[in-house]
Amino acid sequence: MLRESNVIYKKRYSLSVAIAYPSLYNVAISTLSFHMLYFKLNEYSEVYAERVVYDKPSSGNGFVSIETSKPLSKFDAIFFSVHYELDYVRLVRMLISSNIEPRRRKRRKPLIIVGGPCVTSNPYPLFKIANVIGVGEMEGIVPEVIEALIKGGEVEDELAGKRGILIPDHIGKVERYWLKDLNNAWSPTLHVLPKEGYEGIYGRAFLAEVSRGCTNMCLFCLLAYHFCPERRKDLAKLKREIERGVELNDVKSVALISSNYPSDSYGIDLLNFIVRDLGLNISIPSIRIEALNESVLELLREGGQRIVTIAPETGNEGLRFLLNKKVRDEEIFTVLKNARKLGFRAVKMYFMYGLPREGKEDLDSIISLVKKVKKLGFNDRNSIRISINPFISKTGTPFQFADLDSYEELLLKRKYLYERLSGDPSIRLSGYSPRDAIIQAIISTGNEEVGDLLISWASFGTGIGNLRKAMKTYGIKNWNELYGRYAKKSPLITKFPRLEKVWNDFLSKEL
Repeated sequence: MLRESNVIYKKRYSLSVAIAYPSLYNVAISTLSFHMLYFKLNEYSEVYAERVVYDKPSSGNGFVSIETSKPLSKFDAIFFSVHYELDYVRLVRMLISSNIEPRRRKRRKPLIIVGGPCVTSNPYPLFKIANVIGVGEMEGIVPEVIEALIKGGEVEDELAGKRGILIPDHIGKVERYWLKDLNNAWSPTLHVLPKEGYEGIYGRAFLAEVSRGCTNMCLFCLLAYHFCPERRKDLAKLKREIERGVELNDVKSVALISSNYPSDSYGIDLLNFIVRDLGLNISIPSIRIEALNESVLELLREGGQRIVTIAPETGNEGLRFLLNKKVRDEEIFTVLKNARKLGFRAVKMYFMYGLPREGKEDLDSIISLVKKVKKLGFNDRNSIRISINPFISKTGTPFQFADLDSYEELLLKRKYLYERLSGDPSIRLSGYSPRDAIIQAIISTGNEEVGDLLISWASFGTGIGNLRKAMKTYGIKNWNELYGRYAKKSPLITKFPRLEKVWNDFLSKEL
């Protein structure tokens, strides 16, 4: 039995809501939005929100809640928080396994509400599944949905036209909701944490949101284009939240959530406060290379980090600058020299292949960069951890217009890189397969017909073998046909003339 702290139980309520996460439990508890939804929804006296995750628990009736083992099918409404395209099939599978009709127009209840970054980017694949789709940030969307549910009646009609809320049967222009002042963000000081047996991705840590959005605007980045402008939380307020959260949750570590961690005095001050004033360990999931000066690295090392993580994206400095990732090779080497000097044992590096305008020399530049990093002193076993993934286009970014390489081309590029980087005990390779990239691409850029494919796939199960069965029912013979049938069909792709100009500028610039 799962034993947790800070779990909420209620006996009196009129509206039962499930917060469903179509991924693993340890990922769910490491996701701030999961805690935000749980504690905010349970502030309503009329509402009891329980959690359901993909890997536990379940019964003969399908998926059930962690709190009371209530079957998913018995809830009045289900809020799905989705952060990753490959979780879409799990979402549908959770419905089917729980005897819930996956098709919106055939389903009487429960009401299905879905939100998350990839949903905001391209909601169309969920049109045949979800009743309500959140477009933007939850603080302005969830209260409208809950109040309509409490009120009763025709919830979808009541919500149609509200900012940040898309109702598939009332299709029209929907304005993305974003929170102007991050000091008004939902910031739960309590987290639900396992008492034993499980740990989140960041260990037993308090999750603190520092900022949203990013000023760098890398051409491929979903978060930069869909969650702008950049906003920071007031530093004094954030410090109080961290101090209180650490105390209430009895933890010794803080994970700072930010898509663009501040590199100025704000960021240094915050690290000093957590590491030196409070004496806590620290984790920053995302930090830019140019923000990793010697002072920041020293604080991260004092805060218990042993691995420095960077994302050069490509080994070719010229292509990197065209992507709007304006980081020179020399900056990378300086950061890693300092990291090694300060005692960091390993480096994790993120690269992409299959990028627009990429040539063989760009693949060679990745290999060359990695070998130069090794010469900086990262010689121990698995001390250079390379995550190398195919490029995936995202709707609402300038690279939505880019085609993926063919499946065979991606396989050859992956093989080329792996053959030249594997075999060295200091290098450990990981990454998505070309097949996974194609699946993500059809969801990130496809239209509502992708929903039919997802339902067919989930009816067989969630594995790749079951996707092949679904493809066969549609007469699709291979991965290239799958991409050609569904990718780049989202109606949103034609709605962004400004992005097309940025894309054309990228194509015309000299490398």
